[in-house]
Amino acid sequence: MDRTDAKNYLYRAWNLDREIDALERLKRSTYDALTGATPKLDATPGGSPDPHRFDRYAALAELIDQRVDELADLRAELLREIARVGNSRYRTLLLDRYVRFMRWEDIATEMHYAVRHVTRLHIEALDAFAAKMS
Repeated sequence: MDRTDAKNYLYRAWNLDREIDALERLKRSTYDALTGATPKLDATPGGSPDPHRFDRYAALAELIDQRVDELADLRAELLREIARVGNSRYRTLLLDRYVRFMRWEDIATEMHYAVRHVTRLHIEALDAFAAKMS
């Protein structure tokens, strides 16, 4: 495994978290549409509501719950793999970035380093992680 592979491996949780956020937004807008919480601009009279609309909403909610469970499992996997890295600074940086989804600026503040130094450490941390995964 090289540095790019390691980064892609670690970014899986970040990507899944973003997908869950998008699904949650979809769920909220679907709920609003189902309950009439937001007015429709093109309200047309007549017609009966779809009797299965809440079933589809429940299926969407179940899908989101499954993805959240996958994220929890993935985070646990990443915690185990990151724990194999010998350097504690590298572990902290990898955990903050790929498990806690922190921004570089926030990681730098917590570690009491400049952002530039953190990004250099990140490269070293990815190399150490890749070496443990090979």
